[in-house]
Amino acid sequence: MSDEQPKGRRTIEVGTTGRAVAANLLRLRNARNLTTRQLSAALERVGRPIPPSGITRMEKAERVVTADDLTALAAVLRVSPSALLLPLDDSPTSMIDVTGAGNVPADVAWDWLDGKRPLELPSGDDLTPLLEYDLYARPPRRRGTWGALRGLIKWDESDPEGEGTQLAHQLRDEDPRAERGHGGAGLD
Repeated sequence: MSDEQPKGRRTIEVGTTGRAVAANLLRLRNARNLTTRQLSAALERVGRPIPPSGITRMEKAERVVTADDLTALAAVLRVSPSALLLPLDDSPTSMIDVTGAGNVPADVAWDWLDGKRPLELPSGDDLTPLLEYDLYARPPRRRGTWGALRGLIKWDESDPEGEGTQLAHQLRDEDPRAERGHGGAGLD
C-alpha cells in the first residue's frame, strides 16, 4: 500500500493533541506490557479492529486517531480517554499546547478535560461563560458550578432578562437534584 495521497485529497496533519495521543498510547501499551499484536487482538475483540501496523503508525503520529479509535483504545487499556489526550503532567507551572486553544497551564488543561471548568475563566463579574459551560458541556447530574456560583450571584438583584440569569434558571430547572422551594441549586 502506498503512503501517497490520491490527487485532490489533503493529508490530515497530526497536531499537538495527536502527538500527545501517540506518546500516551506508546506509554500505556508499554505499561500494560502489550505488544502491538496483543493490543490489536484486544481491539478486534471489542469490535474496533486496528492492525498492529496501524497501532505502530499511531504511536509514531503517522496515523490520525479517530474518536472511535480513541475510546476503544482507552477501554482496552483500562483508562479514561483523557489519559490519552494530554501529556501526563498536571503541574500549574507547566504549559500544555491544547489544539485550538494554544498554551494553557497543565492543571487547567486537565481540569477542562475532566469537565471541571472551561479553559478560560471570565474576567470581572460576568459569570455567563461559567453557566454556559455547565449547561452545554455537562449532563444535569454532572454539573458542578453551583457550589461556586451560589454565593457569588445576587439573583434577586440581577437583571431578570439578562442572559446569565436566564441560563441560571435553565440550569436550575434541569437540575434533577433541585427540589422546588427547598433551595435546590440555590436559585429558589
